[in-house]
Amino acid sequence: MNILGQSISDHERIVIIEDTAELHIEKSKILAAECQTDTYKNTAAFDDLLKATLRWRPDRVTLSKVRGTEARTLLDCFNTGHSGSLATIHASSAAKALHRFANLVLRATLRQPLRSYKPRSARPSIS
Repeated sequence: MNILGQSISDHERIVIIEDTAELHIEKSKILAAECQTDTYKNTAAFDDLLKATLRWRPDRVTLSKVRGTEARTLLDCFNTGHSGSLATIHASSAAKALHRFANLVLRATLRQPLRSYKPRSARPSIS
């Protein structure tokens, strides 16, 4: 994600949200925020920061390690004009990453996992 972030135009405003600062994107218009979930301070979860981020008028949102209710907010973010944003998710394949993302979105929205969908094990076709 560091390399992809470096290719973003210098005039774009980038917001980075992480639980532990690991990204090192060197651009002039960056606002970085870290989650506070396991300290004595007030909590600031991924989803809270992501919702606040949309008020900061970013051109790009970068979210490290999607793994909870923030998946739904991130999907909304992608669908409301922040399509060049970046996010990471842990999975053992691209198809399983999409399945996991869909599961996280549904879990946040419907409070239930996606049971009927099974990712295809075949290689994706290129058209």
